[in-house]
Amino acid sequence: MKRYIVIGVGQFGFSVARTLVELGCDVLAIDQDEGRVQEISDLIPHSVVANGTDEKAMRALGAQEYDTAIVTCGESLENSILATVILREIGVPEVIVKAVNPKHGDILKRIGATKVIYPEQEMGEHLANHLVNPDILQEIALSRVHSIKELSIPEELIGESILEGNIRAKYGITILAIRSQGAGDKEGLLLSPPPTYVFKEGDLVVLFGKNEDIENFREGR
Repeated sequence: MKRYIVIGVGQFGFSVARTLVELGCDVLAIDQDEGRVQEISDLIPHSVVANGTDEKAMRALGAQEYDTAIVTCGESLENSILATVILREIGVPEVIVKAVNPKHGDILKRIGATKVIYPEQEMGEHLANHLVNPDILQEIALSRVHSIKELSIPEELIGESILEGNIRAKYGITILAIRSQGAGDKEGLLLSPPPTYVFKEGDLVVLFGKNEDIENFREGR
């Protein structure tokens, strides 16, 4: 089991730590605010009051024994930079750090952050994309060009099989799964659907491919 240490349990840090705990991971949450630590202790059992920029404190807590550190005190540039340096120096293999802007992110990468995240920017982009394309329910960007997207099946394909729709040849995309009532597992998820599968109204498809090809499929072009 991978072990995670979360430094800073504001709204974002708490959300990360709580979700990891719910997924069964070993999580240590750290914050300087004693009141905040007490507030979350019922949901995150291993929560302690400590300074993430204090190397002695980090070593005493055994931070060097964790697989991944998530530094979420991005609002304080100095604290996030110091915490990143310390975590890398004591040997944490993976250090993921929240940044407030690209300049901050560049600095974090130069001093050893293995990954820099911009939660507000990513959420803003996700909301904007959902407003423009409400039928795209979920999206995972694998690169600037390729994505995995879950979207509603175009009306013109309802009643046709995957083979009849000639989807892979026509659009160059791969159907990874179909979410359909009464199909697949108890949640209606059918992985690697056969070419004989006939699309029904209300079906959702999980697609992999180039963004422009998925968009052509969505628009029926």
